[in-house]
Amino acid sequence: MWDFFIEGGFGMWAILFIGLGLLAATGRFVAKPEKRRLAFIGSLALATTFSMLYTTVVDLGTVFGVIANPDKIPTEQMSRILLQGLKECTRPMSFGLVILTVAALLFSAGLARLRAPAPEK
Repeated sequence: MWDFFIEGGFGMWAILFIGLGLLAATGRFVAKPEKRRLAFIGSLALATTFSMLYTTVVDLGTVFGVIANPDKIPTEQMSRILLQGLKECTRPMSFGLVILTVAALLFSAGLARLRAPAPEK
């Protein structure tokens, strides 16, 4: 798992910390559903998504920058390096999507509780 994280590059830290905030916020929403929390949860989900996209784009730029410099890479290794680099570029999206999926499940549970009628006393 650590290799997976490292392969994604430095932006994985942003995805991790923003994602943990999102998971904490959605967990709190499940425990105590209040409409005032919705905007904050949406903002964290959007920030997680932007972090995923940014990190993926930076990773792609790094890979293409290496491939574009044929003086440093033997021609017979270009395709292998490209494929390895592209594999590593998928890490931020994979990691972020797992976080967003868990957050969406928690959010759904919170919405169900928010809309449920109050128990009669």
